[in-house]
Amino acid sequence: MMKSKELLFKLLRNEIFGKDLDLGDDNQYNAEILFFISKVHDLAHIVNDALVRNNIAPEDEEWAEKFRQEQMLAVYRETKITSVTEIAREIFQKNQIKFIFLKGNVIRNYYPETWMRMSCDIDVLIHEEDIDRATEALLAAGFTTSGIKDYHDISFYYGQWHFELHYNVLEDISNVDGLLDKIWDYTKVVDGCEYVETPEYFIFHHLAHMAYHLLMGGCGIKPFIDIYILKIKNFYDEQKLMALLKPYGLTRLYNGVLSLAKVWFDDCEYDEYTRSIEDFVLRGGVYGNHRNEHKIRTARSKNKVGYIFHLIFLPYKNMCVFYQVLYKHKWLLPFCYIHRIFSRILGRKSRKARKNLKKILTNDRAALESAERMLDYLGLEA
Repeated sequence: MMKSKELLFKLLRNEIFGKDLDLGDDNQYNAEILFFISKVHDLAHIVNDALVRNNIAPEDEEWAEKFRQEQMLAVYRETKITSVTEIAREIFQKNQIKFIFLKGNVIRNYYPETWMRMSCDIDVLIHEEDIDRATEALLAAGFTTSGIKDYHDISFYYGQWHFELHYNVLEDISNVDGLLDKIWDYTKVVDGCEYVETPEYFIFHHLAHMAYHLLMGGCGIKPFIDIYILKIKNFYDEQKLMALLKPYGLTRLYNGVLSLAKVWFDDCEYDEYTRSIEDFVLRGGVYGNHRNEHKIRTARSKNKVGYIFHLIFLPYKNMCVFYQVLYKHKWLLPFCYIHRIFSRILGRKSRKARKNLKKILTNDRAALESAERMLDYLGLEA
């Protein structure tokens, strides 16, 4: 019986990159495991299309139906997200608000079919001084929001569809935030008030976002597909890109991402680093998990006590997310730290805090050394 991981990447190679599907004499597989691994990486819809086209859909009708449902949902999501995107575009154009659609809204146009590259939300960037006007216009058009200002965005909903109104694209990573803060300097006009990032800056931004998620516990398979598909589509000039990446320490991340993508989608051989990254990414799923996050953060803090201290005493800007009052009254920060400590000990999140503490303390030295090697290989701060 074929291993589910190997089959997953063969199906993705076939579906997205048009490579022949070579299964040899063995086309038997565990549909349940294949569904699980593809689902946690939000790829089950692509896998289903490849299975059906190659006439190897699951024989078990229960799992065949689960796969079909994922593809139907992806097509539905694509239709709805496109509709909400157009509504937002019209609102910003009408109100003369400069805007940039980010991430998946751009990348999906380079996939064989746009429904293959779905996102859970719509991300758009505007200037911070336009937040009030944009909020008023969106609310008037039927969007809803709690109004809570996060580190770099405000969440809106149009029905069930999540819409993130960004006023910056910072990732809280010191070596890249300087350039991310200058995003508008690396844009060009598409039409009226709509702008797009220049191709090389788009890749820089994409890698910076990958770095953030890797440091938070994982980023999933999709960002690797994104980079590789944009490379083979000649979306960007690699020489210009390298000149942009080098001063900000993202060259090794870019090379590491391509190395693993070539293993997955171009039959290149594994080495110890690509295996380590693969294991971390596959275990983490789309958004990573707490065990991966604790492993990475403990490695970065050099010891478990240092990481636990960091978890309690978050930087001011991170504390503002949990205590909005700090935006106007920074002097309350010590009292917020005290509240945070007692809420973790006695509050409703105490059980979760104890579970996280246990995960941190049970990370062995070998796991931490593996995380340190991966961070060093990818050029991420360890």
